[in-house]
Amino acid sequence: MLSGSPGTAGAGSTARSALEILEQPGAYGGVAGALRAAFPLVLRDVEQAFGRPFPPHWTDRDILAHGLRSDSGLLPTLLLDLYALYEPVRYGQERDRVAGDPVALARRVYSETPLARRPGPVAATGFRTAFSGQRTGAPPASPGAGRPP
Repeated sequence: MLSGSPGTAGAGSTARSALEILEQPGAYGGVAGALRAAFPLVLRDVEQAFGRPFPPHWTDRDILAHGLRSDSGLLPTLLLDLYALYEPVRYGQERDRVAGDPVALARRVYSETPLARRPGPVAATGFRTAFSGQRTGAPPASPGAGRPP
């Protein structure tokens, strides 16, 4: 599971949801602060929605590159678009204006993707396949994994 993310659980049960944070940037010192606070929550919500934790050593870029399959609908595209807004402010570019609308992107993530079907892990809906055990470029399994005892 993602460590160091604010809040205690996914959307709907965190102290403040990612969408609430982005809708009230003033409480976070502006858009940059709101993006820094919200993006880790979005990834945590994705992780929880599919019931499959990302490896703890994966970076945000690893998650976006290897954690989602292309057949998971709009989710990878929307997350990449949201990350494009988050990345510059994460690495120190403080700005009150970004080249997109983070609130609109977050609303789409939570309304037009499997995350709209929350709360709780996705079960028997077919969306669990968005995270496959066969992640491209994922770190290799430990020696002996998958072999009979």
